[in-house]
Amino acid sequence: MRVRVPSPAPRFDFREKHRRTGGRRAAPPTKWLVKNLKVKSWSIFTTRLETISCEITNAISQPFPKSARAAREGGVGGGMPAPPSLLAFVPDKFSMNDRKRNVVVLIGGPSAEHDVSLATGRVILNALDKTKYNLTPVTINKDRKWLLPPPDRKFLSGDENKEEKSLVALETGNAIDKLKSERGADVVFIAMHGTYGEDGTVQGFLEMAGVPYTGSGILASALAMDKLKSSELFLFHGLKVPKYLNFSNKQWNKGKDKITTEMNEKISLPCVIKPSNCGSSVGITIVRKIDDLENAVQLAFSYDDIVLAQEYISGMEVTCAVLDEGGDKEPIALPPMQIIPKDSEFFDYHAKYTPGATEEITPPRLPAEIIKKIQENALQVHKIIGCSGMSRTDMIVSENDIFVLETNTIPGMTETSLYPQAAAAVGISFPELLDKIIQSAINRNQA
Repeated sequence: MRVRVPSPAPRFDFREKHRRTGGRRAAPPTKWLVKNLKVKSWSIFTTRLETISCEITNAISQPFPKSARAAREGGVGGGMPAPPSLLAFVPDKFSMNDRKRNVVVLIGGPSAEHDVSLATGRVILNALDKTKYNLTPVTINKDRKWLLPPPDRKFLSGDENKEEKSLVALETGNAIDKLKSERGADVVFIAMHGTYGEDGTVQGFLEMAGVPYTGSGILASALAMDKLKSSELFLFHGLKVPKYLNFSNKQWNKGKDKITTEMNEKISLPCVIKPSNCGSSVGITIVRKIDDLENAVQLAFSYDDIVLAQEYISGMEVTCAVLDEGGDKEPIALPPMQIIPKDSEFFDYHAKYTPGATEEITPPRLPAEIIKKIQENALQVHKIIGCSGMSRTDMIVSENDIFVLETNTIPGMTETSLYPQAAAAVGISFPELLDKIIQSAINRNQA
């Protein structure tokens, strides 16, 4: 059934009136408003328009139509018939940019990086511009339940366990459905680190539901999290990585003596033992004596079933962030940073997340040609993995050689995190950086 749309006043030309008023926006005459839209003034019309647009936003799961004409011709969102109120009140040039976007900030998760994710989420929620976004914080607890706050909840207390009684705990599918149907989610800002949040799992759920999300897609997220597969890719494309040996828990239990011998021959001590799938330097040990190997391996196995034994490279630890806004913009490498842990042997969990535990120098104390090569490596890694939105690649500079260690598709966003510091070095404020990351998600969804 076609909906009849009120026709415009035949003798009223908005563009002509616009020219006659010297470029000022002209309101239609009151008689036309009363006859066609049943309202008495332009201010009442705009107020009603805002109310209707909010109602429509909450009623559909897809982004707001680009124009009223598109709504009339193709319906709203995923093919729903356009409501008469929308057709009557939405101006032809109304777009998604004219309203506040509904952003879900997804935090927590079942991984060992749950607490870091909560801290990242708090910082992001505080920094996002409330005049641009309607924010919904959603915590995923360690049992993988999605905790949805009441509609009037505008902030996080920082302890979801104490407030869990006031939150609605849902399974993944039901939670995403509610975020689409009741909250009108335009974008999910993924602020979860480690497995489930950074390895492609939650990206897969959101992809299937058709909900745009920040950061990299399923495959890139999974590859970046898997230190073994990403190292193989880096080597294939000509990048330097530390020598490594990988083995499973089963292989270690059956032949640890053989693996130890092979490790001594291929890598020697000191070496770095780490779980293949984990972030934030969790489960990593630098082994300098053979007697410490067993404990280091068992620690790594407590986080993943595959362990990497890597050559220890002595040199300068650096990291380089990439900002990828998508659309017609190419990814850019932000200034690299030199990392100097003050009381840790390397850039471990404590050094990453304890304020004042690390000195960061931007740019590093290195020749210009080495700094340029670090940025080129970061861009190459970003493209090899297939990242989008953002990434941050950690490297070791040893003399004139640059070794790629790993890349992070969801870098930390706390007060001490490196990615926001790198953006600030080129004049990008933290709220502006978050805007760019959100816009990147929208650009990718519209591509």
